[in-house]
Amino acid sequence: MPGHPGNPSTGPCALPAGCDPEVNTRREYTDRLTAVAPPDFAKPAWADLCNTLRDLTRALAYHEVMEPNIDDPYMKPANRKTKVYHMWDFVSRTLSMVLANDPDLPRRQKGLWKEVVGRAQYGKKLMMDTTGKLDAMCPDDYGTKVDFGGDVLAIVQRIA
Repeated sequence: MPGHPGNPSTGPCALPAGCDPEVNTRREYTDRLTAVAPPDFAKPAWADLCNTLRDLTRALAYHEVMEPNIDDPYMKPANRKTKVYHMWDFVSRTLSMVLANDPDLPRRQKGLWKEVVGRAQYGKKLMMDTTGKLDAMCPDDYGTKVDFGGDVLAIVQRIA
């Protein structure tokens, strides 16, 4: 199988070329990470999860409450920490894990793939929860009620 730009030969996490968390802003990081499209040979499960997480990462990154954070370096502590910020971080890292998996999903990577799918499902569970668990885990440091919004939740629903 041909190589994939998001699938490095070594390392636990895939970052596209030019992605340096110490230098790049969250906007640059998000744009580069989500620019990696599934290759033609990708298994449907890999491609579907990759595309869903790409869309979700972008939607969270460009949510209105991310405005104070989006143009700061990735590794700089956030100016405003909300559940949107925390879920953007979680989802983008999960997308990196998808990209680190072989898009052909060979049996030798079954355990890794299950872990990635489990993370995606956990993220969905947190974001769809209406009992306040995520709010308790990620209190808004401004004390305002932050909602993901219908567009974000519609993408979340696509996670199987």
